[in-house]
Amino acid sequence: MFKLMVDSSFIQALIFKNHPKHEVASRMAGTIDDEEYLYLPVYDLNHIFNDMDNIRDEKTRKFFKSICASTRHIKIITRKNQKDAYKLYETNASLTYEQCLTVILMKTNDMRYIISFNENYDHVENITRLFDVDKYHPHKLNYSRYIE
Repeated sequence: MFKLMVDSSFIQALIFKNHPKHEVASRMAGTIDDEEYLYLPVYDLNHIFNDMDNIRDEKTRKFFKSICASTRHIKIITRKNQKDAYKLYETNASLTYEQCLTVILMKTNDMRYIISFNENYDHVENITRLFDVDKYHPHKLNYSRYIE
């Protein structure tokens, strides 16, 4: 079982057909299997809900509701999580506070992988960003990094 954090950059690319990463996100979504459990922080879900007002396509709305139903939402953010995120934020200029909070939630919930198009996560120790399918195994996410 793999626990995977999902951030709003991936969900937005998956939902919005005009997003530049829509095709990649769709290809990635097709590779997620029953052994991979998706987690989505509630604050990222709120960002996506804000963007939902711009969606008029009923098929896309149904798809988004399916995502909401199939991901586990991290709702409890403790005071310690907030303090740890702020400490990380003070020492890491490349991450926003919310991204720092995501990193802390990942560490608290023993997660090593995040599905995201945000390259800022590439510089976080012990976290691997999944941003495409594996180039040697196109039916899996890119858990391994390959040197070109």
